[in-house]
Amino acid sequence: MTIEDSLDQQLTAFEAAGDFNRHEVLVAARDALAHLEAAISLGAPERVRGYVSDSLLQELAAICRDLAQHGTRRVHGSFDVVHAVVHDAESPAAITVWVDAVSSFKELGGDDALVAGSDELLAWTQELRMQRAVGPRAQPWIIASLGPLDVHGPVSGPAGTPMDPAVVAAMEAEWMRREREADEHAGALMRAASFMHYTAR
Repeated sequence: MTIEDSLDQQLTAFEAAGDFNRHEVLVAARDALAHLEAAISLGAPERVRGYVSDSLLQELAAICRDLAQHGTRRVHGSFDVVHAVVHDAESPAAITVWVDAVSSFKELGGDDALVAGSDELLAWTQELRMQRAVGPRAQPWIIASLGPLDVHGPVSGPAGTPMDPAVVAAMEAEWMRREREADEHAGALMRAASFMHYTAR
């Protein structure tokens, strides 16, 4: 039995026991990494609150402060997630995900002048240690900590192995479900606010 087969059996057992869905973890990993990248690029670490652990948020805030002191921002331009896969499973509440992505690596100064790096697109893999969220969070899984980031080199062709269509469909369905729930929640809040405003008159 290969390592991949053993991991798949372990994840299947987690799913059979209930309260675990590997596709949900992958959706959360992609979503959280996108929010993290945006937060770093904008120098606004608070934007990723609810998607990462408190300790990781403090680390990101320190990085942004250090860059700001030097008058720069770290930007992964044209960032795009290509593939995500579960790499390890410590428990149903602690999952390691490898995310393949492409982007440029650069630091920008005042007026977005290029200080370091370039616009060349590079392929890279980021290890995310995902943890089931506790308490009010933006999603059920958060990034507890970041593992190694491995840069593979310039993008000269397809950036990675296409994901299984069934996995992509499941991830898109989960994304749409969350968007729908968020819209319904926002609508309910607006109706409640309107009612309170009307009764107050």
